[in-house]
Amino acid sequence: MYLVNVHIGNWKGLRLGLGNAVELYDLAQDIGETHNVAVEQPKIVRQIEQILATAATPSARYPIGKSYKGSKKWKPAAHKSPRLRPERSEG
Repeated sequence: MYLVNVHIGNWKGLRLGLGNAVELYDLAQDIGETHNVAVEQPKIVRQIEQILATAATPSARYPIGKSYKGSKKWKPAAHKSPRLRPERSEG
């Protein structure tokens, strides 16, 4: 499952997974994204749905809606980061 979001001014629309409904938040009034106002703002939701429908195109490299099943693309660092020592106060 993946999350996509679109910002238009103070509006933030997001969709969790392909085929799910768009959630809409007014970041000017609800920075914590606790009140989904999608039902109250259908025009904004339609705009966001149009953007989401055209913004990403599935391809072999980015198969939208499918989980990656290959190997890791990154490797952990071979060395450990140096440990920071607290400064000593003089006096």
